[in-house]
Amino acid sequence: MITLALETSGITGSVAIFISKDLVFEEFLPEKYKPSIQLNAVIRTVANQAGINPGQIEQVIENFGPGTFTGIRVGIAGA
Repeated sequence: MITLALETSGITGSVAIFISKDLVFEEFLPEKYKPSIQLNAVIRTVANQAGINPGQIEQVIENFGPGTFTGIRVGIAGA
């Protein structure tokens, strides 16, 4: 199973791809990133680096906090 994992609840975050339970690629988000603008681009980049098409993602996991309301909201929308 290919899983996209999003962490957008804090000041910094990350986007990762797992195949089964193995971490394939992870990208840490810069402290001053604009999640509503940049999250989809980071997801595409991580998928490309992992060697998969975003359409192959079977499961999405998002951290629900605690954290910033906007960060969590953007992560859920991205999921």
